[in-house]
Amino acid sequence: MIKKIKSDGCLQISNGALSYKHKWDYSYIFTWMRIELKQLGQPTDVSVTFQNKAYVVKCKDPIFTVINNRTFDLHCTDLDLLIDSLEINAFNQKQLCSVEVSGGRNIALNQTTNQTGFYGFGTSEKAVDGRRNSSWYNESCTHTNVTHPSVASWRVDFNKPFYVNRYDLYNRNENKDRLANFTLHSYSPKGDNIFEYKNLAGEIKDIYTIPSSLTNLVSFVTISKTPAVLKENILTLCEVEIFGDNDCQDKHNFGLECNETCNCFNQSENCLVSTGGCPSGCAAGYTGKAVQQAVTLEPMEKIVPFRATLTV
Repeated sequence: MIKKIKSDGCLQISNGALSYKHKWDYSYIFTWMRIELKQLGQPTDVSVTFQNKAYVVKCKDPIFTVINNRTFDLHCTDLDLLIDSLEINAFNQKQLCSVEVSGGRNIALNQTTNQTGFYGFGTSEKAVDGRRNSSWYNESCTHTNVTHPSVASWRVDFNKPFYVNRYDLYNRNENKDRLANFTLHSYSPKGDNIFEYKNLAGEIKDIYTIPSSLTNLVSFVTISKTPAVLKENILTLCEVEIFGDNDCQDKHNFGLECNETCNCFNQSENCLVSTGGCPSGCAAGYTGKAVQQAVTLEPMEKIVPFRATLTV
C-alpha cells in the first residue's frame, strides 16, 4: 500500500513493495523517463514495466544514466515503443518522489509554415505559435481561403531534419468538421513521402493524436483535405504539435539544436541527444548535472509533452 507524504511530496511505503502505476488516455511513443528516489539509490533498485492495452511491451537494451545518487534517467533504444501505461516497482526503497516521462519535444513550435491562402486572421503560423486555444475568436487558429483553386492544405518546414514520434492536431470549437477528412504526410530530406495518415471516415475529435515511428528523418509535414471526400474546401487548425528529437552529427553534442556539450567517461560513445546523458558515466571532473548541463527540473517542464508526476 502506498500513501502520500505531503510534507515532502513523496510516496511512502507502509507495507509490502513500493509500486506505482500510471495510465494515459492515449498511446504514446516512449523515449525516456526520469525517476527520483528519496533515499540514496541506484538504477538496479527500480524496475519499469510498460503496457500497450493488454500487452506488456519491453524496453530492449535499456540505458540508465545517473544524474545524482537519488535521480537517474531510463532511455529505451526501441524507437517505436508505443505505450499507454507503465508500472514502477522500487526495491530497497521506501519513498518515490517524482517520475517524469518524455515522449519527445515539440519540434514544430515557431517553425516556418504556409497554406493555401487565408481567411481573416487565420494565417498559417497560428498553428505553431504555442497556443492551444480552440476558439476562432481568440485569433489562435488557421483558416485557409475557401476560394483558393487548390485543395485546402497546410505545411510546416523544419529548420533541420528531425526524428518524429507523434503528431497532435488541435481542432477548433466551432465548425469542427473543417478538420475532418484530412490526410497527413511526412517527407524526408530528399522529398520522399515516408509517413501517411488518413482520416477518411470523417471522425471528428477535439485532438487527433497520431503516433509515428522514429526510424526516418522528417524535413516537412503537410496536412490537407482529402479530395475524394471533400465536402467544403476549408482547413482549420488551432495548433499542430509534432514531437521528436534531433540527430546530432557530433557525438559530443545534444539538445534540440545540438548546441549543448556532454562530457562522457568513454569519449568514443555518443551521449543521448535528449538529455546529454552518458551510458558510461561522466568524465573525470564532471558529475551528473555537469554532464547534462541543460537538463534541470525547470527545463524538463517545457520539453515533456505528457507527464506522470508523484509530487504533491
